[in-house]
Amino acid sequence: MPVTLTEYYAQIDKALNLYESLQAIIENHIALIEDPELDQVDWPRIMYVIEKSMNALQVLRSIHMFERLTKTQLEEIFRSQNMETGGQGKVILTVEHEITELDTPRSLEMKYGIPWTDILEYNNMTTADFYALVNMLTQ
Repeated sequence: MPVTLTEYYAQIDKALNLYESLQAIIENHIALIEDPELDQVDWPRIMYVIEKSMNALQVLRSIHMFERLTKTQLEEIFRSQNMETGGQGKVILTVEHEITELDTPRSLEMKYGIPWTDILEYNNMTTADFYALVNMLTQ
């Protein structure tokens, strides 16, 4: 059965969401272990494999996001990168994201490939504001 490009990228998004959930669960589990270095499970290796897999999928997702940009967004990217015409070399695109109880600044950094400090800055938030929002939404 042929798969459309949209279905293909939807599967990539699902896989990334599953990896992100798994990563959050493992991070929470590691935090509960008294001495993770003495644990029989090689947690750093597991986290490395998960992050490596997520990075590979992120590349595919980035290609998909680039393919979905409108002409106006592409023009803005090229304008911002053209230093000769006063561009700053920085592109800020708005991406809607619905916060869940599994979200952390680090998970958003992994998902969108942008430093979490920049994500908070662009949204006029502090780390405390972020976690207050997550707590408010999960109650």
